[in-house]
Amino acid sequence: MLNKFFILISYFGAGDVVLFIAAIVTIFLIIKRRKGHIFMLWIMLVGSILSVYILKSTIQRPRPLGGIVEETLFSFPSAHAVLSAAFYGFIIYLIFQSGKNRTFKFFGSSCLFILIILIGFSRLYLGVHYLSDVMAGYLLGGLWLWAGIKLAKLKNSNK
Repeated sequence: MLNKFFILISYFGAGDVVLFIAAIVTIFLIIKRRKGHIFMLWIMLVGSILSVYILKSTIQRPRPLGGIVEETLFSFPSAHAVLSAAFYGFIIYLIFQSGKNRTFKFFGSSCLFILIILIGFSRLYLGVHYLSDVMAGYLLGGLWLWAGIKLAKLKNSNK
């Protein structure tokens, strides 16, 4: 039962799922006329994905043996951790930028923060990453999130 749960959680950090949800978020941002945030989102996602593949192909760290699921790419850094930190961190940023009440901000951001942690833990539980892969992924995703927020603020200040 835990295997199925963590496989499901892991999907929320997979590139295709993140990109699908990002497309929905983009439509929402278009409706809300938040072009600076759209720019931030896609620069952050493209940068995250490219940097992960560059690091994976450069470092070429093999994955742990005997994982519950099979992965084909190298282990370091965890792409799931990078994308979850950057993308769901971006959604947390949007929640705090919204005019919603404190309860919504607390509940929404707490749920997403827990999801980020669970995605990283799922990669460890499933045996496809080492702790250092996940931690490096969180750091890299956090750096891209920070860069995206700075870009959005810079773009909005130039209006």
